[in-house]
Amino acid sequence: MSTVVQQLSVIKRANPFLLFLVLFFGSLYLGSSFLIPLSIAILLALSLTSVSQWLEKIGLSRGMSSFLSVLLILLFFVGVFSLVTYQVSSLAENWEQTKGQVTKTLEDIKAYLDRSGISTQWISERLDKISESNSTDVKNMISATFTTLGKFFLILIYTYLLLYYRDKFKRFLQKLTPKSATGETNTVVAQVGKIARAYISGKFLLIIILAALYGVGFTIIGIKYGLVIAVIAGVLSIIPYFGNIIGGGLALLFALITNGSINSIIGVVVVMTIAQLLENYVLTPMIVGKKVDLNPFFTIIVVVLGGAVWGIPGTVVAVPYLGIMRIFFDHSDPLKPYAFLMGDNSDDDSSVIESAKDWVEEKVS
Repeated sequence: MSTVVQQLSVIKRANPFLLFLVLFFGSLYLGSSFLIPLSIAILLALSLTSVSQWLEKIGLSRGMSSFLSVLLILLFFVGVFSLVTYQVSSLAENWEQTKGQVTKTLEDIKAYLDRSGISTQWISERLDKISESNSTDVKNMISATFTTLGKFFLILIYTYLLLYYRDKFKRFLQKLTPKSATGETNTVVAQVGKIARAYISGKFLLIIILAALYGVGFTIIGIKYGLVIAVIAGVLSIIPYFGNIIGGGLALLFALITNGSINSIIGVVVVMTIAQLLENYVLTPMIVGKKVDLNPFFTIIVVVLGGAVWGIPGTVVAVPYLGIMRIFFDHSDPLKPYAFLMGDNSDDDSSVIESAKDWVEEKVS
């Protein structure tokens, strides 16, 4: 009897938690059209706070400094969009030639698979679809991207307002907590801003560097439209773990269907491998470091959950928000065990730079 009572007690305690999870993820999913732009804007505002503060120190008003900070983001995306549009337009102009190469490559693959006794139904369907397509399809794809501009400008407006009223939001948080905890509240706010700046600004810089590395590498090995693939692969790197896999897969697929040679495929693999080694062991430790301090297990879980609830935007914002959540947990005694569980407390140092630095210091001493 006592065992049954204990089981009922456990179920009773678990029910509110399960209800909370359902309501939480349900709200995120149902409110995605409102919450996704706002969540992105919050991260951008946190990452641009130091820029806005510097502009104010040199004499600009709060409104002007906030506007110029947002303008930096706008210029970055305008540059990326212009480059991709130019390359895709070039692809559209030469679509008939490219379509012929794609068809030939798929037919060669189909013939090889037929000889191997492997089903080629999917390839046959793709060949039929390609034969019915024309340059209008590519142009329609370009025009479809303009549907996202509304949300993009909404994000910029949110970011501007969050920067402009940031002191009010900070005072609001201070009013929510007792006066005795004002110091700790300020510490939490400062740590949240530090994580957002380190992660978002670091990721933007990594995107630029990786896109440049990919672009140079793809150009050297002669990949057609290598710049647009380089930019897409660089942007996809903002998604932890999965972004590089997707970007590498796209580059390999594009090399296969446009060049169709083994040398180009090997070249793409070499370029992607070198770039990933530089990112993982040199660029990321130098630029981003371990500011978010999350272990890979929870990072992958939150990226998968973010993608399931919000799609691609969810995979992008999931990691920094989990890092922010960890800060709040770390400043609450009942939740500190969860902060420890999510943290990357390993003593192992995977950075080549740090290892080399320690080795040099050891030899010098």
